[in-house]
Amino acid sequence: MNNELWMIHQYMSIDIDDDDAVSKHLQLCKFAQKKGYNVTIITSNRSHQYRRSKRLNYPFQIFYKNDIRYILINTFKIKSTTGFLRIFNWFIFGFWFYVLLIIKKKPSNIFISVLPQIPILSFWLAFLFRKKPNLILEIRDIWPLSAVELGKIKKNSIFYKFLRNIELLGYKYSNVIVSPLINFEKYLIDSCIKSTSKFLYFPNGVSLNEKKIMEKNISKINSYEKLTIGYFGNFGISNDLNNVLSIFLKINIPFEFHLYGKGTEINKLRLQADNRFFFHDTITRKEALKIMSKMKYLCLATPDKLLYDYGLASLKIVDYLISGAQIIHFSSIKHNFISQNSLGYGIFSEDGIEKKVSDLEEILKNKISKVDIIKRKKYFDEMLVTDSSIKEITTLLI
Repeated sequence: MNNELWMIHQYMSIDIDDDDAVSKHLQLCKFAQKKGYNVTIITSNRSHQYRRSKRLNYPFQIFYKNDIRYILINTFKIKSTTGFLRIFNWFIFGFWFYVLLIIKKKPSNIFISVLPQIPILSFWLAFLFRKKPNLILEIRDIWPLSAVELGKIKKNSIFYKFLRNIELLGYKYSNVIVSPLINFEKYLIDSCIKSTSKFLYFPNGVSLNEKKIMEKNISKINSYEKLTIGYFGNFGISNDLNNVLSIFLKINIPFEFHLYGKGTEINKLRLQADNRFFFHDTITRKEALKIMSKMKYLCLATPDKLLYDYGLASLKIVDYLISGAQIIHFSSIKHNFISQNSLGYGIFSEDGIEKKVSDLEEILKNKISKVDIIKRKKYFDEMLVTDSSIKEITTLLI
């Protein structure tokens, strides 16, 4: 083994043009590089999250950028995030990751960020009869629990049991578990999962430049006369948008609501909406941030599910905060991350429809206060990607 770190993340953002707006994973890689580690990033040639779709003629492509080795694994282009082809891509990515573990020199450290979980299986198979390297496992989404609560998978299905066994392998063989879910340790206790791994909270961070952008954007919000509202993300059952639209449809204040994204519920939402709602296709993060900064309000919605007892790690929240817009979170009181952290407003599922409509109308009349701006800046200071969690993770590399 050598002084090396492999970062495994099928949907990692690698297409960002400048170093001021980097993912926390790339920041971690750069920090490790400064400490003398040779870094390899293994990701897919396609990402539905960042609209990356690079056609390859071979199973994988290797290239170098800023002395970091990138390996792009060739997968199929998908049209739906819930279709069979997306799951098939998990297995393609996992297979070639396994091949790379066999044919390449074994690194001293491997960081696997899941979902999907198949790379855990690849890791286990590759080191079944060999000494394993130091494994840092990041849980961004609790699978297969989220597939049961928000999807159509049943706990007695073969697919659930297969994924559940891979999940348990990850907890058993990892040296360190990290997660942006602040209550993830509670999940391990509630699920009676015994793990000797060290746990670290690893938030979805922002850069110093993004903080400056937020401060500039937030200073202009109160000058916007037109009431423009936005939503950016997936139109799936996990985002509870039908509830959001049903409340907006009942208010008497003039507004424009722009929704950007794709998903299984889009046709239902189009039928539910009136001429105050405008649907747009998915756009790049760079384009989204530019449009968000011109919105007065941005909406976030989460259904009342056990899954959210363990935290909310949506990348969307960080982008919403950078935009400077006021945020309205539609959820239960228990799961309302935005209002709990004084980052915006909450519309609570426990309230009746009349109170929800009344509260929303009052919110839309508000202006963002100096106190709100101070609280948001404080939250950004706690979320900077150069925080202690990245430094602590790099101290655990061998």
